[in-house]
Amino acid sequence: MQNKRRDFIKTVGMGASTIGISGLMMSSCSDTEEKLESPSKQFLKISEKEAIVETEYGKVRGFQRNGIYTYKGIPYGGNTTRENRFMAPTKPKPWTGVRNALYWGNAAPQGGGLGDPMEPDFNHFSDWFTFDWAEKRYGEDCLSLNVWTPSINDNIKRPVLVWFHGGGFAGGSSIQINAYNGENLSKIGDAIVVTVNHRLNLFGYLNLGAIGGEKYKDSSSAGMLDCVAALKWVKKNIANFGGDSENVTIFGQSGGGAKVSILMAMPSAQGLFHKAMTISGAALKVASFESQAEKARKFIKAVGISSANLDKLQQLPWKDLYMITRTVPGLRSGVFAPCLDNLHIPHHPFHPTAPSISAGIPMIIGNTTAEYSHSKNDPSLEDITFEELKQKLAESPKRGGFFGSNVAFGERAGKVVDAYAKVFPEKKPVEIWSLLAGRNGQIKQAKRQSANGGVVYNYLFDWATPLYDGRPRAYHNSDLPFWFNTTDIMDTITGGGSRPRKLAEKMGLALTNFARTGNPNHSGIPHWPAYDDEKGAVMILNDICEVRNDPDREARDLANKILNRS
Repeated sequence: MQNKRRDFIKTVGMGASTIGISGLMMSSCSDTEEKLESPSKQFLKISEKEAIVETEYGKVRGFQRNGIYTYKGIPYGGNTTRENRFMAPTKPKPWTGVRNALYWGNAAPQGGGLGDPMEPDFNHFSDWFTFDWAEKRYGEDCLSLNVWTPSINDNIKRPVLVWFHGGGFAGGSSIQINAYNGENLSKIGDAIVVTVNHRLNLFGYLNLGAIGGEKYKDSSSAGMLDCVAALKWVKKNIANFGGDSENVTIFGQSGGGAKVSILMAMPSAQGLFHKAMTISGAALKVASFESQAEKARKFIKAVGISSANLDKLQQLPWKDLYMITRTVPGLRSGVFAPCLDNLHIPHHPFHPTAPSISAGIPMIIGNTTAEYSHSKNDPSLEDITFEELKQKLAESPKRGGFFGSNVAFGERAGKVVDAYAKVFPEKKPVEIWSLLAGRNGQIKQAKRQSANGGVVYNYLFDWATPLYDGRPRAYHNSDLPFWFNTTDIMDTITGGGSRPRKLAEKMGLALTNFARTGNPNHSGIPHWPAYDDEKGAVMILNDICEVRNDPDREARDLANKILNRS
C-alpha cells in the first residue's frame, strides 16, 4: 500500500550503474531475454484518451499511478489578481476541450513557515532536510485543488476527505511537503482525497473593510471564503470523481486545523461538510475586527497611500506589497489572520461554546505529545534533571511561546512537574517539559463539540522519530505522514521502513473509516471510545496503541490554575 517510488528508483539506479552500457547491450541481444512485463504491471499510466472527468467548467485529464487517479491544479475559483485582489473569490472561467490536470497550481505568495524568509538553516534539527519543502512556484492567482481517487465516472459514492494545509494563515500550500500526497490514503481507504490552495497572509486577510467600506467588506475573510469556494466545488463536481458530496470530511493540521475550526462557524460553509478533524490545531477564537483593522491601517501607511485611494493596492505588484510584510516592523505576514467580521465569521469558532450551525458534526481532535521539543536543537538538554527543569520553569520570564513552550510557573513549578511526571513515569525531564504546554485547546474543543451533540474522538500521537538521535520525539508535524500513510515517502520524518508503516496503516484506516461512517474504529486498533467529559477517553497512538481515560487531567488542571488559564 505504501509508495514504492523511492525503492524503485534506487533499484533502477543500482542496476544501471552495475551492468553499464555494454551490459545493457548484451542483455538486449541475449537469446534468453525475458519478455517485458505486461502493461498492467506499469505503476504510472497517462493517455490522451483516459482519466478524463467532466466538471461544471470543462473536462480535465489526469493520470493513474499505482491504481489511483491523480488530478493536479484544478481551478475552483477565478483569477485573484488586480481588481479581484482582496475580493471574495469568483468562479473559474469555463474552458473548451480537455484541460490537463497534470501539474500543481501556484502556491500563494508567502515566505517560510509563518512568513519568515525560507532560508536554509544549519541547526541540529533542519526543517529543510526534514520537510523537504516542495512548493514549485508562487503566484497570486492560486485557487486550485488536487484530487486522488480509486475510480472515476462509476457512480460509486466514496467518502471525501478535504485537506486544509498548515502554516498558520501565512504560509504553506496543498503540496508544501510530500506527506500531503493523497495517493496512499485514497488507496488504503477507498476514499477521495482533495487538497486545497487558497489565499494567505495580507492577500487573504488584510482587513480593509473598516477603511474602504462596502467594496472591501470581504477582504478580512477572503482566504476563508476561498476554502468555502473549494467546498462548493466539491459539492458540485466530486460525484464524477467517484465521491459522495453528501459525505465530506474536512481535516487540517496546525493552521489547517484552525481553518477547519473556523469553517465550522461560517454560515456559508454550513451543509458543505459532514465531519471534521483538527490535528494540533483546535482554534477556539479568532482576532478582533478592530485589531486587524489597525494592522491594515499600518500597512497602507507603510505602502504610502491614503484611505481615499485604496484601489491603488489592487494595481501594485504583489511582490512589492509582500515585501512590506518582510521589512516593516510589526507587519510580518503572520499578523494577518481571520477576524470577527460580523459577516462571514460572526462569532468565535469554539468560544464560549461550539458553533450551533455545526451541531451534531462528529470530530476527531488531538495533538502530539511533544509539539515543541526543547532538545531538538540543544542536545545537552537531553540530560537535564528534574531539579534543573523545575529551576528553569521557576525562573522563566515568559508565558506562551510556540505551543506554550515558555511558561512561568514560579515557585509552584515543582508541583506541576511532579504532577506530570507521576502521570508519565516513563518520560524523561525534557519530555515532561514538552508536555507542560498541555492540550487545553483540544480538550476544550472536544468538550464543547460533545455538548453540541457531536460524537468526538480524542487522541495523543506519541510515536517518537528515530532520527536526530530521537530528540524531537513526537513533534509538531511528525504525525502528518501517518495520517496520510506516506511514511516511506517522508522517511526524513519517520526513517522509513516497516515500523512507521504499520502505525500509518492503522491511522490511515481509522481516518478513512471515520470519513465513511463517523467512527474511526477498525480491527487493527483497540476499541476507541467516544470522548465524554466524565472519562475523557484518549487514544494514545504509538507502536502499540492504547486507550487511557484523561490521564493528565489532574496535572493539567493544576497547571491551568497556576497560570490562570480557564
